[in-house]
Amino acid sequence: MMTTEAKSIRWLRYVSRWLNKFNKSSLSDPSALLLDRLKRECDRQEMKKAWGIIEDLNRLSQASEGLEPAEICLQCGLSVAEMGNFKEAQRLFGEASTKYTNSLHHQAVALWMKGCMDWLLPNKEVEAINSWRDAEKRFKGIRDKESQKARLDWYDARCKEMHEALHQAAEKYQIPPLPAETPENKSMLTETATNNGEDAEQQMHSDRIGLFSIRESINAGDIGPSGILETPIDGMVEVEQVFIEDKPFRILSIDGHSFFRSSTHRTAVIKVSGDSMNLANIENGDYVLLRFLPKNTREVTEPEEDGDISPPAGYKSGDIVAAEIISDEDEGITLKRILVRNGRIILQPQSLNPKHIEREFNASDERLFICGVVQAIFKPL
Repeated sequence: MMTTEAKSIRWLRYVSRWLNKFNKSSLSDPSALLLDRLKRECDRQEMKKAWGIIEDLNRLSQASEGLEPAEICLQCGLSVAEMGNFKEAQRLFGEASTKYTNSLHHQAVALWMKGCMDWLLPNKEVEAINSWRDAEKRFKGIRDKESQKARLDWYDARCKEMHEALHQAAEKYQIPPLPAETPENKSMLTETATNNGEDAEQQMHSDRIGLFSIRESINAGDIGPSGILETPIDGMVEVEQVFIEDKPFRILSIDGHSFFRSSTHRTAVIKVSGDSMNLANIENGDYVLLRFLPKNTREVTEPEEDGDISPPAGYKSGDIVAAEIISDEDEGITLKRILVRNGRIILQPQSLNPKHIEREFNASDERLFICGVVQAIFKPL
C-alpha cells in the first residue's frame, strides 16, 4: 500500500506540471540556473549544498520582480519536499500562494501544493481540505470565464480531478491517490513506479566511511627509508557496517556521499533519543557520528550588505547540529537542523510530531552554543 508521503509527492510532481501550462516561466536565467543546481544537489542527496543554494535563491528573490519571487519560492518548496522537510515545504508553498496575488492560476497551483504538505503534518487535515477547496474555486472561476475551447477543456478536466480528490479526501480524511487514467499523468505514474522500485532497493543501502589513512610501506626486516608519515596517502581503511553493543548498523552519510572521510579525533558516536528529526531519516534508536566543534564557533561573522549573516566557521546553514541551549526556562542539548535566515539562527525540527517547534536566536546570543555537526547516521540492520 502506498504511503501518505508517497501520495503527496506524486501529487506535487503532477500538479507542478500545471504551473506554466499557458505561460512562460517567470524565472530569470540566474534563478533558473540556481534551481537546476538545486535539483542536481537534491538528486545527489547533497543536503548541505542544497540548503546553501536555497539561501542564495532566497536572497536573489528579494531583488526580483513580477511573478519571479513567487516561482522561486514554489520551486524551492518542491525541492525541500523531495528532501523530506514537509513543514518547510508547506511554509514555502503558502508563501508562494500569497505572492501570486495577480495570477489566480498560479495561486491555485501553489495552494494545491500547500494542501499536499498539509496532509503530511499532524492535525492539519482541515487546513489541507481548505487549501484544496480554495485552489478548486480559483480554477473553477477561470474555467467559467474561459472562451478558448482548448483551455476550457483543460480547466474543466482539472476541476473534475480536483473535485473528485476533494470528495475522497473529505470522505476518508486522508490524501487520495492520483487519478490514474488521466492522460497527462500516465507517463509520470510509470516514472514514479520506477523510482519507488529504486527507493526500495536503496532502503538497505549503506555508505562507506574512511577512518584510517594507508601509508606507503614500512620495513619489518632491514631498516628502510624514513619519512613514511610524510608520504602521500595511498588509500583509506573503509567500513560500510559497524557493530554497536553487538548489533549491526549500516552507515548513511548525512550528505548522501557514497564515501566520506572521518577521523577519530574530536568525534563521537551518540545514540538518538526522540523523534524531532524523523523526517530527516534520524529516528529514535539510531546513532549519529558527531564531529565536535571548537569553543570559538560561538563567534559569528559580521552581517553582509543585505543584512544576512554567514554561519560561524565549522558549520553551515542546513547542517544538522548538536546545539546546547542554556537559559532560565531551558537547558540541555538537542539535535536539530540549523538555518540562517534574515539575520537569525534557527534550530528547526523535521518531524511529524507537532510538539517540536522552531527556536530562533540572535547570532550573538550567548544562550546558544553549537557543540558539533552530524557527519553520518548509523541505522540498525
